[in-house]
Amino acid sequence: MKFINCIYVFTLFLVMGCIASAPASASRISEATKFFKKGLSAAHSGQNTKAIVHFSKAIEIDKDYALAYANRGASYGKTGQIDKSFFDLNKAIELNPSDDLSLNNRGRMYIRLKQYDKAMLDLKKAIEVNPRQYLAYMNIGNIYNSKGENDLAIKNISKAVEINPGYLFGYVMRGIIYKVEIKRYDKALLDFGKAIDLNPNYAPAYNLKSWILATCSEAKYRNGEAALKLAQEAVKLERDCESLRHLAASYAELGDFENAIKAQKQSIDFINTNKCVSQNKDIPIKQLDSYNNGKPWRDP
Repeated sequence: MKFINCIYVFTLFLVMGCIASAPASASRISEATKFFKKGLSAAHSGQNTKAIVHFSKAIEIDKDYALAYANRGASYGKTGQIDKSFFDLNKAIELNPSDDLSLNNRGRMYIRLKQYDKAMLDLKKAIEVNPRQYLAYMNIGNIYNSKGENDLAIKNISKAVEINPGYLFGYVMRGIIYKVEIKRYDKALLDFGKAIDLNPNYAPAYNLKSWILATCSEAKYRNGEAALKLAQEAVKLERDCESLRHLAASYAELGDFENAIKAQKQSIDFINTNKCVSQNKDIPIKQLDSYNNGKPWRDP
């Protein structure tokens, strides 16, 4: 299958409480909860290392604090500490077998290891425990996408956004599958548009929609003016190799090769200075050659 940047879902727990299998004094529970809340605050601001310290302190005070294990496991996962993540998630599930979020997170870890059978068991168990666990549906969709089973990927991701219509990454991922794998550009455009509606500050959605409008091999979907507006907005939000590359393609679709070449060179400069990662460095050069020859870029 063609490579797609899958959006795997690793979530933190929002419940502010503790689950203890052994009696604990009210003062110790209060102290553990204080550190747990500090951990949540740090994790939500992206400070996962700091979050781990706070969750660890909560666990030190209350050895059976299931939510602290669950959230520390999630933070370990986000920092790439796989073994520690598994240990904590296993402990959280041991303390609370009905913890659908820990089951989802452990399933996500198995996906990272490409152990899809184990992942599927955890994700299906999460849905069994909580039929509205949309994150598990999303991750099941990611598994099917990795296997090239696009219809099942779409089915599960669609279930995720049915349960949670405000789930931005579900629309983005489904749109990518429609665009790259199924070539249903009409549906991809709708999904990327929905993502923009949900978060007008999310630059990748502007880029994805702009790219179809500027480069689609099917002429009926191309609209240079609309593509340019989207690309310009993406550059305002996040000026990097991707937004500039999309801007260049939009200018080229309109026949403005001077600005297309300028934007494409700026995109390549970002890549060459390691300020931006490109999966294939040959493609940006080929795109620049196309613009130098007075030809807009077309996706195959």
